[in-house]
Amino acid sequence: MSSAAELAQLLVDASQTRAVIDTLKHQLDELRNIEEARIAYDARLANESSDIKRLKAERDRLMAERTRKKMDALRTQISTPPVPFQRDPIAASATSAPATNAAPRQQTGDRRKLKKLISRWQVTWSLNQLLIAQVNSIADDANRPIGEALALFDATVFQTAFPGESPDDHTTRVREWNAALNLYVEHLRSDIRTVQTRFRAVLAIWERWRAAKANDTGTREWELFIARSQQQKRAEIEALVKDIATLQAAAIT
Repeated sequence: MSSAAELAQLLVDASQTRAVIDTLKHQLDELRNIEEARIAYDARLANESSDIKRLKAERDRLMAERTRKKMDALRTQISTPPVPFQRDPIAASATSAPATNAAPRQQTGDRRKLKKLISRWQVTWSLNQLLIAQVNSIADDANRPIGEALALFDATVFQTAFPGESPDDHTTRVREWNAALNLYVEHLRSDIRTVQTRFRAVLAIWERWRAAKANDTGTREWELFIARSQQQKRAEIEALVKDIATLQAAAIT
């Protein structure tokens, strides 16, 4: 494949990859609303959740009291006092050792090169000062992928060779930038998986909450979901009340 043909294909690939990046960034931005969705959900079930918390505390207190009484009765039958449990100091030391943080990635030459390029050719590429500041900020942070900065450029920066850049050098630059963009795609996908895993229990709430903001059908589905959730919590409250009554009755006899 000639250099011109390869460059043309690389530019197509870059355009497609940047479109994928835009989609993933939008998805990640939406996922950041999960906490807001959970707050809205918790607010609607605040009364039931408060009752459950109070009843669980009372149930646990009664269970602990029952256990204490059983232990007291057992101790009266044992002449030798129980030996208190002691942790193995070696095992304790091993489990309590603080975790070490991974060392940050070191800034590489491609970051310095990018900063020099935009400083020198900002007029040729018609870069505004806000974009330059964003790119420099990303390039200075070794923990942010360089592809995040490259994704901020429009197609012109990829398509236009700067003065003195040969066709082969231009092709090499776009090839390297494409590789960085693809790494950024993987970085975004990893971030999305991390958020989804962290809030796995809340994803269903978030999806319904988001749908409720979209249309009336979503709103009705949200209200039905809230009603079902309240019903489940009320069933849990009834079960706790029964458990407490059973424990109280046992304590009297």
